[in-house]
Amino acid sequence: FAVGLLIVWFGPKEHHPSIRPKGPHKIVDQPKLTFQFFHRRGQTIQQGKSQTHYQAGDQLRFVYWNEHTKPLYLLLWSQSADGKKTLLYPGEKEGPFQLKAGTMRYTLPGGIVMDASTAQERFYVCVSSKPGTLDKMQPCLYQTSWLLVRTQK
Repeated sequence: FAVGLLIVWFGPKEHHPSIRPKGPHKIVDQPKLTFQFFHRRGQTIQQGKSQTHYQAGDQLRFVYWNEHTKPLYLLLWSQSADGKKTLLYPGEKEGPFQLKAGTMRYTLPGGIVMDASTAQERFYVCVSSKPGTLDKMQPCLYQTSWLLVRTQK
């Protein structure tokens, strides 16, 4: 009666790098925000997007959803093709603009009436955890922008 032992060796396992996102594994608590704008010409209202064509007299309204629970502050400004910046929110004589939190849609107070002073206008949104100004901007936790192009009537 014979007993044998068979050892099979296949060598070292090949290393296959795993696929994973770059950076740390921990997901940073980023604000859950969405910003949009609506464009009104006469009686027609449409959701805006980058490359929206506007005419002098068209109106813009900005809306957002903020599901984040910590205080967040908004800077919204426009920049014309010649580089001139105009702060829209908060207004010049207002303090920091703190966003409301919740699961409903909020509309920024007031709105903007477009003029014919420039052929293009880009609107920027920066949301940060601390109040800031265009001169002393805080790091943006959320940012977006839209380019609007003027058309002739």
